[in-house]
Amino acid sequence: MNEIVIFAPTEGMLKKAKKIIAKNKYDNVKAVYGNIHDDIARTDKYVTKDTKVIISRGGSYSYYKERFNIPAIEIRVDVYDVIDCYNKLGKTDEPIGIIGFTNVIYGFDMIDHFIKNQITNIAIQDKNDIHHAIKTAMENGINTFMGDTTVRLLSGIHNFHGSVIESREENISVAINEALLVLSVIKNEERIRSQTEAITDFIHDGIITVDKNKKITVFNKEAERLFDLRKDEVLGNNIESIFDNMDISDVLQSGNAVIAKIMTVMDKKMITNLVPIDVNGEILGVVISFIAASDVSVMDHEIRRSLAKHGFVAKYQFKDIIYQSNKMEKCISTAKKYAQYDTPILVCGKSGVGKEMLCQGIHNSSFRSKGPFVAVNCAAIPSTLFESELFGYEDGAFTGARKNGKAGMFEIAHNGTIFLDEISEIPLEFQGRLLRVLQEKQIMRIGGDKVIPVDVKIICATNKNLDDLVNQGKFRDDLFFRINTLNLYIPSLEERKEDILILAEYFIKKYSKKYKKEEIKMPETVKDILIAKKYKGNIRELQGIMERCVILNSFETLIEMEEIIKMNQNAVTFGEDLTVDLHTMTQQYIEKVYLNNNCSTKAACDILKIDRTTLWKRLKKTT
Repeated sequence: MNEIVIFAPTEGMLKKAKKIIAKNKYDNVKAVYGNIHDDIARTDKYVTKDTKVIISRGGSYSYYKERFNIPAIEIRVDVYDVIDCYNKLGKTDEPIGIIGFTNVIYGFDMIDHFIKNQITNIAIQDKNDIHHAIKTAMENGINTFMGDTTVRLLSGIHNFHGSVIESREENISVAINEALLVLSVIKNEERIRSQTEAITDFIHDGIITVDKNKKITVFNKEAERLFDLRKDEVLGNNIESIFDNMDISDVLQSGNAVIAKIMTVMDKKMITNLVPIDVNGEILGVVISFIAASDVSVMDHEIRRSLAKHGFVAKYQFKDIIYQSNKMEKCISTAKKYAQYDTPILVCGKSGVGKEMLCQGIHNSSFRSKGPFVAVNCAAIPSTLFESELFGYEDGAFTGARKNGKAGMFEIAHNGTIFLDEISEIPLEFQGRLLRVLQEKQIMRIGGDKVIPVDVKIICATNKNLDDLVNQGKFRDDLFFRINTLNLYIPSLEERKEDILILAEYFIKKYSKKYKKEEIKMPETVKDILIAKKYKGNIRELQGIMERCVILNSFETLIEMEEIIKMNQNAVTFGEDLTVDLHTMTQQYIEKVYLNNNCSTKAACDILKIDRTTLWKRLKKTT
């Protein structure tokens, strides 16, 4: 890797340079023969993208420094080099012409008072001036010259006596050491720049930094995207030459930041921040950040969506709903129509009929399908937390509040759907605020001082009669009218018995696959039982029954429960037959409590104040 390249203008210097490199084992330094009179293509090949510093001398130093535009170190000429050059001429009283570029011939001034000869300094600025300078000097009687490689090149052409200055090893070593120090600084700056670029490229804003001369020093990837410019096109350029109306003079002079300024940059509306780089009171530049105004709403949505990475996704579509009844066909057909509008929807139906599944289908059929689906069970939220859960809060709004605050469910549902299940359970004191949110499409967090716009589709659900609750003063009539613009009723299993068996078969397949069991076949007696059964919990209850049967690999429990029901249909009513003994009456009472609670073991145990084992022992005595 040629990180440092030495262009030695003489063979002697090349030999010395290679000796120093070998001695010190510099694996990143390469020495080559090269001077301003060489073929350009031959020397250019040694300078690659890895080359950070070049070293040379005299005219070659000036030439290569300008040509490659990278840091260059000059091999200095000292008094000892000059004396060596003079001594090579031998004893002569003739006048001497010292010819070369300024950075070489200044060394001869150091011994001017030691030389008895008449000295004439012939400084050249361009290699094309050399021939004319030599010719003029010779016309003035000078035939002996000292200097850089120019002397050797022209001595044969113009027939004069000349001596070429050579550099000693010490001076070459000093130049290499200086180059190594420069290389170290360059690498450190590159590391810092790489870190800065990595950081700024990760930032969503377009970032540009400029130095105190207004030269662009950082141009991140987002800036490239925003302005359709490549980094290598703008780095090092004056920012005002790239952006016509980007005047940063006031920030550089005053040191005052400019925040959230709306500017038109390259025909684009930008929200811009200009922050001075202040180091110990000195303004060294400005950091400018940009974000397209059109991206603000997108970013706002993405931020809100990032809060929704906790499962706020609608998993089900209309095609996932299992049915064959005409009533469900009509219900789903109506739901599909409602899905095309943003008008609030009120879904009614008994517990367990699948209200949330249908609402997810509505969401996934709407234009908001790519947005979040946020389901809120209003009955599960304590009244003390209702406001903070739905509308969120700011940092420090109350004791125990999260640092940085928390977004409410309405914020999370932005550009999507919020499903308010069991809407009837919302405390009366919060119904007014909910109505305002539905009407104004904006919320304010607890402890906040600004309104936050929210764009959501509202779907509410209930298993209660809201008309009755309104009449009882437990539900606001204005809120009821607002959410009941589009209403949808989901029939219970009792109203669509033709769906019972197809649902039962679906659940058997589902749980057989889940528990890796062979599917059990339903005998006709079981089918009759399922169709005749009253499902207080509707599909949710049927699902639980089928899961239990799959786990037990049998329908016996279902059949046994139905036999208990039949036996108790003929049971006496308490108080009618006074000949019944206490034990029998107790047994009948336990069975009646169990059946009246839809065969719920927990509910029966809670009422009877007995444990599960006792309950099952008493129930088995009837079978």
